[in-house]
Amino acid sequence: MKRQISLMKSKHGNLESWRARSFRAKCITANLGVGGTWGYTSVLAVAIFITACGSGDSGRSSTVETPQDTSYLSPPGETRRWLTVSELQKSSQAVNSPYNVRYFMPVGTSAPPNQEFHGSLVLKSTSLSTDGPTEFQGESLVKFPDVDLSFISKDGFLIPTNQKRQFSELDNSYWGIIVSPGRVWSEPGDGNWSRASFPFVLIHRYRNEAHNGIATFLFDSVSTSNLRVEVIQETAAWARNNFWGQLRVSYLRRQFADEDQILSAFAQRRAIQIPISNWEDLEALHGSPLVGFDQNVTRTDISASGLLWNGVLYVSACPTRYGEFPYCRYMRHGAFSVTKSAAAAAAMFRLAKKFGPEVLHEKINEYVTVTATHDGWESVTFRDVLNMTTGIGDESPDPNSNDIFADENQPKMENFQLIPSKLGKLQAAFSYGNYPWGPGEKLRYNSTQTFVLANAMDEYLKVREGPGSSIWKMLMDEVFEPIGVAVMPMTKTIEPDNAEGLPLFYVGLYPTIEDIARIAQLLQDEGLHGGTQILDADTTATALYRRGDQGTIAGWWTNNVGTNRYLLSFWSWPIEEASGCKVQIPVMSGFGGNIIAILPNGVSAIRFADAYSYEPGPLIDVARQFGPSC
Repeated sequence: MKRQISLMKSKHGNLESWRARSFRAKCITANLGVGGTWGYTSVLAVAIFITACGSGDSGRSSTVETPQDTSYLSPPGETRRWLTVSELQKSSQAVNSPYNVRYFMPVGTSAPPNQEFHGSLVLKSTSLSTDGPTEFQGESLVKFPDVDLSFISKDGFLIPTNQKRQFSELDNSYWGIIVSPGRVWSEPGDGNWSRASFPFVLIHRYRNEAHNGIATFLFDSVSTSNLRVEVIQETAAWARNNFWGQLRVSYLRRQFADEDQILSAFAQRRAIQIPISNWEDLEALHGSPLVGFDQNVTRTDISASGLLWNGVLYVSACPTRYGEFPYCRYMRHGAFSVTKSAAAAAAMFRLAKKFGPEVLHEKINEYVTVTATHDGWESVTFRDVLNMTTGIGDESPDPNSNDIFADENQPKMENFQLIPSKLGKLQAAFSYGNYPWGPGEKLRYNSTQTFVLANAMDEYLKVREGPGSSIWKMLMDEVFEPIGVAVMPMTKTIEPDNAEGLPLFYVGLYPTIEDIARIAQLLQDEGLHGGTQILDADTTATALYRRGDQGTIAGWWTNNVGTNRYLLSFWSWPIEEASGCKVQIPVMSGFGGNIIAILPNGVSAIRFADAYSYEPGPLIDVARQFGPSC
């Protein structure tokens, strides 16, 4: 069916104009126009370092000349040409550039490691090179974070002892890190050395950006080589910079008190992994080419994309600027506003299962101290916030306006994003005015209100289950872990005295493509997993446009069938089948172009990208080829 699309730009144009005025004096250039709609206006501040005045220093070493032999940019053959033993033992870089990522994996003939790794890499030198700016607001962008890099190797895997978000308050680095499982092996030309590599993602304390990298090093029973790292893909469209370097480290052999638990948990996760196959296998099963899945974005804008069908995840792309990422299963992505659906809504649907669907009609002001100077919050319910129909806001008071993102794109939200504490964020969220209509009537998208809901759900749970409970612990223990998502890094508020923070819920998740596939499948099955009803079935089905409620007209995407809608944190895309029936396809959508479409035919289409392409039509068109949706 030929599709004639009329995509609305929401407030991207206004945002670009505001940024240009606001930051021109700080020499922000064309990259400034990176939309901040629906849940991630923090790019307003991050954009400062993108184009960057900064120091003007690219971070490149002046003592290293890139050799004429550029084979390091191509996949290796059967013989290792780069990242050799002699190269990794030198403190200087042989090549002042990232390598093709396949050099971080076994080259030619390989075998099990000559010894196991059991301890920590202690950083001695942390300066990276980059092709972008080197600092932002006094924090270094080229300093690798001083964090704990501890691993245990077993059965060919390099298993991190900590896969949570890690930060240091002492390193003056802009970055934190999440480390994921890697590999260990040996190669015949390396003598007694063994090799290791692992994927990681550089992150920030407040912002949901993800900069994916890969690292490798040599080790024996007592020592290591230097650590070679490169960061060459991201879900952060405003900062598409490469980082690379050869870092001095030492090997601290350690015993870990929870070693058995770490190894057991890793083995259990591997035992239930979703099978991952390539796109060609899916086309063979389908019987013809599946063209157009990623047609509206360039390949380098994609971090990972694929289709979940019959319990198998078929990956269409997992690229970097230096080759296909070899750890696609473990590659983590900044989910941005996908978090509203995959976390905030999932938590609400779990509350509805535990305590009854009437929880959606609880009032916000019964669980949160509202400091607004007006009475607009008096009747706002949990459901109103999920629907983005609170009647609260500043910038779009005309009830006939379709400017649904007006409040999302303003400096007030950027200030909200940069406030670290729960109370500070709540105060900022309640600074918005009262629209002339009441709750439940008009769609006005505002991420600050999802944070208010996070607090309300947390307090509701404490009333029902006691002060020691928390909405994040409930979501992990009762939703994510039972479906096989045992590790899910989440951005939280930063509280005094190291108190547990509140999950942001408007952004903040760092899922892998497998994690989001599991969550999508739970939603596909209307909250049922392994015979257990985890989420309230009726509420989940309603959110997926499978019941009578079809949400509020959004008018953000339109096609020749109609316009999209918004319901319980899910967008929709209208389609018409050959039979003539029409249906709204539910879509989780996040800043930059993160898209998860959940089709009634049982297929889920997934893309993490930063192309500013939000239209789900091409993904849905391919997924529809596996069966009708109505």
